[in-house]
Amino acid sequence: MASTEDIAACGAKGFVLVKLKRILAQLLPDKVRAIVRTNNVEVVSSLLFTMANILALGISSYLFIQGTITLGSVYVIFKYTEMLRSPVERMDTQIQEFLKAKSCIMRIYEIFEIPKETDEGSLRIEEGRLLPVEFSGVSFSYNGNDLILKNISFRLEGGCKLGIIGRTGCGKSTLVQLLMRYYPAAQGEILVDGVNINEYSLKEYRKNISFITQDISIIGGTFRENLRLFDMGISDAEIYQTIEWLNLMPWFSKFENGLDTEINSKAEISEGEAQLISIVRALIQKSRIIVMDEATSKIDPFTEQLLHQAFEKIMAGRTCIIIAHHLQTLESVDYILYLEQGSIAAYGLREKLVQNTESKFHSLLEQSKLGQSNLEDWT
Repeated sequence: MASTEDIAACGAKGFVLVKLKRILAQLLPDKVRAIVRTNNVEVVSSLLFTMANILALGISSYLFIQGTITLGSVYVIFKYTEMLRSPVERMDTQIQEFLKAKSCIMRIYEIFEIPKETDEGSLRIEEGRLLPVEFSGVSFSYNGNDLILKNISFRLEGGCKLGIIGRTGCGKSTLVQLLMRYYPAAQGEILVDGVNINEYSLKEYRKNISFITQDISIIGGTFRENLRLFDMGISDAEIYQTIEWLNLMPWFSKFENGLDTEINSKAEISEGEAQLISIVRALIQKSRIIVMDEATSKIDPFTEQLLHQAFEKIMAGRTCIIIAHHLQTLESVDYILYLEQGSIAAYGLREKLVQNTESKFHSLLEQSKLGQSNLEDWT
């Protein structure tokens, strides 16, 4: 059960138990009907075989009395009739197992029906260049009707840092998901290094862009496997060099077995530590575009300091797009993109937006002086 400590701390055990009782009361009739139907099959089957045994025994006994068959034949008839019970019962069990498997297969088919990522591109991204990112008239809708993004147009020069702000649901995450090619844009185009991203090979494109999310995927395995993600071409020396360069060795040294430390689930590390792992991944991968959703909570001060130091390191010499939740993050970006209901409310150099008293970003900064520290609360 989840959140038991919060429930106990709030004194809500009685409320939760009453709600659980209501849910169980709703499930009970369905469960009883399912058990009755299952038992009905078994009862009918047992009744039929009991009647068959009685009938076989009666007929064979009559024939034995008439002298038509021997006592051995009576036994054989009765035994053969009894032997039919086991295959039929097994068949009933197999039918039930088949129905369970059918429901699982239907779920698997749902996965198969998820549209595959299209990879019609073949171009490679030129090595050794800073990669500019440009959105040109981009609109997007999940259902084909309600637009989440509306005519988004901006250009971010290579090597610059962009901070995206706005209320929850304004389209921040959708914008970066389009850049990652998780979804195709409904209108307009997205350019990287002056080329439509759909013209690049998907493998080549993803190799040059890393998405550091708040919900980091941790696989069951060692630190080594989580950092290089099964890329056997990455050596331990490269991993240690990256950790050292990011000044994360004081944090990493607490794991006694080093890269051989087993991480069986995300529950064994904090959210901040999971983001540190994702930063090391991105740097090892040598991505030239970093897309990052800044962590907002459940990070201790020590890990938060490590994160900010690592962010500064990894953003140097790379094109970075950050979904920002803290004012401190915006102090290090070059450009600000403020989204409001899927449209651009403000975009430009951070310094100019700060100085422009009519810009919405300037008004957000003024509100922050009143004690509001969460960017999503400002808007």
